[in-house]
Amino acid sequence: MAYFLYFYIGSCLASFVYYLSYSIINDSFEWKARSSCDHCQHKLYFWQLFPLFSYLLLKGRCYFCYQKINITNFHFELIGGLFSLFIFSNDGFSWFNTILLLILLFMTFMDILDQWVPDSLQLSFLLLGLIYNYSHSIIPFRYFLIFCFFSFLLMITEQYWIGGADLKFICTSLLFIHLDSMPYFLFLAASSGLLYCYLSNSKKIPFIPFLMFSFISNYILI
Repeated sequence: MAYFLYFYIGSCLASFVYYLSYSIINDSFEWKARSSCDHCQHKLYFWQLFPLFSYLLLKGRCYFCYQKINITNFHFELIGGLFSLFIFSNDGFSWFNTILLLILLFMTFMDILDQWVPDSLQLSFLLLGLIYNYSHSIIPFRYFLIFCFFSFLLMITEQYWIGGADLKFICTSLLFIHLDSMPYFLFLAASSGLLYCYLSNSKKIPFIPFLMFSFISNYILI
């Protein structure tokens, strides 16, 4: 029962984070706006707002106009549920893990939707990393600064094979993941990204989601 609760909490948070991410990108955020159908604009009833279940209950179609509901939100809610399940089942439900989950979801969704991650999210992730490293002693701070310095030099050379947001995320991950696990972390992220490129026949992809997948895989093993 606890695992289902962890999963569904993540799905609910993901639904809200997806709305925020989409609204920020399109500059259309409204606190008091009620959810409505994208096609007929009819306001949704409360039982049509449950993440995952409402989509399945409605069989992917609007209750009012019978048009197909965009499945993207369902996918994002599923991602949020899986993120939450792995994070909370590893270290329990806590304010730290909840904030970490929200930041990871925001970064993932922003990169998927617009291939852009605000520096405010990167800074929030860094602050959490510093707190985590202080309590778990993952890496000496001087080594972290050295790695950040060389990463900064790499960014200013304008090497476009990796994005600046990706590099910042990798740097901050050092505060959560032991150095001896970093090769596995990078290999898993790169291999999963390359596999996606091969299967989707894409030459350019948002890399943050694959870094997130690898990060969570390593985080739960610590």
